[in-house]
Amino acid sequence: MNHPVPFHQLEAFLVVARTRSFSAAARELGMSRSAVSQKVRQLEDEVGHALLVRTTRSVSLTEVGRRLVESVGPAVA
Repeated sequence: MNHPVPFHQLEAFLVVARTRSFSAAARELGMSRSAVSQKVRQLEDEVGHALLVRTTRSVSLTEVGRRLVESVGPAVA
């Protein structure tokens, strides 16, 4: 990551990480589920790692995702 990450991408990721749901994050952020998914995917592309493990029934953090939440989550909150 050579430049600052757009805040909206980081915010979307942090809400998904907290709620463990793209749908709940979309409701909280007032945007569509697909928009939230796109912002998280853009962040993952930016950092070069998967941040979330997505299945049809759940969302969980990867190790890289967990470290990102621990490092920036408190500052954003």
